[in-house]
Order: sequence, then structure tokens, then C-alpha cells
Amino acid sequence: FLDELGELPLPMQVALLRVLQEREVTRIGDDAARAVDFRLVCATNRDLDAEVAAGRFRADLLYRVREVTVELPPLRARGDDALALAAQLLAEAEAALGTARHQLGADARAAIATYAWPGNVRELRAAMRRAAVMAAGPTIGVGDLGLPLAALRAALPSPGAPAVALPGASGGALP
Repeated sequence: FLDELGELPLPMQVALLRVLQEREVTRIGDDAARAVDFRLVCATNRDLDAEVAAGRFRADLLYRVREVTVELPPLRARGDDALALAAQLLAEAEAALGTARHQLGADARAAIATYAWPGNVRELRAAMRRAAVMAAGPTIGVGDLGLPLAALRAALPSPGAPAVALPGASGGALP
């Protein structure tokens, strides 16, 4: 699995292309090439067609790795998937960290559903691990997620609703 294929420098693209064409590699220090048999799975967040047009990605490599393409929209475009993933990632974090089981409060669920998640699942995973450790009680609040203040404000109820307490926030609550 090659993550962030679009970040691969041109000299490494040449080396990868050679391996894909020849189906052999030469280990460092070896004199002879060895046959290899593998399936390659790649991921990228870059538009590789645009990278080819800009001269930053080899077209011949793109043609080789593009046999089957699965487009996966960012987390912000997948509706309720963020909430389902958050619940799963929270359970995994609690098990890995040995923390007590928690529930996501309404304000935390609203923040998860409305936040843009520019870091996609990696950012959501980190937020759930943080929340599993930082939550003072059995319910995770929006302040336990560690999201930027602007994102927290966007997730809060409309004006006139009760304030939501944010641990560590100046003033103690957001309107």
C-alpha cells in the first residue's frame, strides 16, 4: 500500500515504474535482480491528472496504477458517516487506551456532524482519542473534542439556547 502516491518525487516515480514494468527489484547490496509478485494499492488526495499536466507526476506511471479507481469523498461530504465513524473510533480508542466507556453528548454530535474535518478520518480518530482521555464524565462534550473554536460555535444551538460549557475555554462557556 502506497499512501500519498501524489507526493512521490519524480526519481522515485521512475523507480516504481521500473518495478511495475519489470516485476523485479534489486536489493541494496545485491548484484542480481529478484522477481517480485505483488498487488499494488495506492491512495492520494491529489488530482493526479492535474499533477501530470503540471509535470509533477509521470503520465506513464498514472496509466499503470489507474487500473481500478475508487473515488472516496472527504468525510465532510458523507453526511452521517462522520457520526457512525466517530462512535466506532471512540470505542476503539477506549479499548486501546483502557478508558471507561463514554457517550457522545448532543453538542459533541452536532460538532462532529457540522465540522468540515479537513484532516478527514485521521483528524476524527485523533479527536476521539483525545475525547476518550479528556472527558471528565461518562458523556463527551464538544469541548472534549479539541476542535477549533469557530467549529465549536458553528455546532452550538441557536441564540437563546443555554450555553455549553467548554473545558479550558476562557469565560467557561460559549453563547
